[in-house]
Amino acid sequence: MVRRLLLTLLLSLVLAGQAGADGCPSTGQGLLPFAFEEITVSTVAVALTALTIQSATTVAAYVTLTGGSVSYTFTGVPTATVGHLFDPPSGGNAGSTSGYWLCGKALLLGFRAIRQGGTDAKLHITYFSN
Repeated sequence: MVRRLLLTLLLSLVLAGQAGADGCPSTGQGLLPFAFEEITVSTVAVALTALTIQSATTVAAYVTLTGGSVSYTFTGVPTATVGHLFDPPSGGNAGSTSGYWLCGKALLLGFRAIRQGGTDAKLHITYFSN
């Protein structure tokens, strides 16, 4: 009986670790889209809409980009030269259908983006719940 309980507990921990190890979904399968917004990214760092993210059901967002390239961070404020690079489809590191999945409220609330170069960009965001 104790052995069965320990095996069940161990299996639960392993499965929980695997679920978290995958991070964000590769598709929206199993998630329900509930909000969409477009945010213009210019010379001042912008965030995603906090009220949408703070809703009790927000678990993920799918983000695509048009226009110019942007720098983004999840902590602090990016600059045109500091942060992760997100190029639009015509840019160097994104294909024509590329986008990013962002998961978890802390990550979504921490996200900030600013344009790189002289062209404004536009983020297209769909929020998902489970």
